[in-house]
Amino acid sequence: MKATILIIGLLVGWMGPALAQTNQPVSPSEATNEIELDMLITKLGTTYHEFRIERVDPAGLTISYVPNGGGLGMDRVPFDLLPDNWQRHYGYDPEKAAKFDLEQKRAMVQLREQMIADEKAYRDKRAQEEAAEEAAAAQAKIDAEAAKKAAAAGATQTTNSPAMTDTNQPAPPLPRGGS
Repeated sequence: MKATILIIGLLVGWMGPALAQTNQPVSPSEATNEIELDMLITKLGTTYHEFRIERVDPAGLTISYVPNGGGLGMDRVPFDLLPDNWQRHYGYDPEKAAKFDLEQKRAMVQLREQMIADEKAYRDKRAQEEAAEEAAAAQAKIDAEAAKKAAAAGATQTTNSPAMTDTNQPAPPLPRGGS
């Protein structure tokens, strides 16, 4: 399950730029990295320190920032939570944002369904392989027992036949003629 979640996260990160449609007049790298602020405060009061805008899409910003405890954090901040001047700067359009979010959700549903189908196919294939391996092992065991019985029967047959030794050899014929 964790692997599936990780794969979904990676695929979203990988597919996101391909699915994203930006509605801003300039590219994200030109407009976003020129912002000199070291703190972003949303309408809900969430504060991001030392942030950097990583991606802009019609519904919001993806930012990296330094959390209060240190380290590195990433978050997606929807435009409707950003201050009005930020919304204007990036050309926020609620209709385009809603359409973009719906497309993203549909893509995630399709991706999830495909991953579930792939997982089921893998498990079915693995079950068939295991069944074949078990059948081969059972057949090998039967063959080994049959060979053992055949070898035992052959040994019994050779021990029950009379051995040709000096003691049970017919006596050589006596010479004819004299005494």
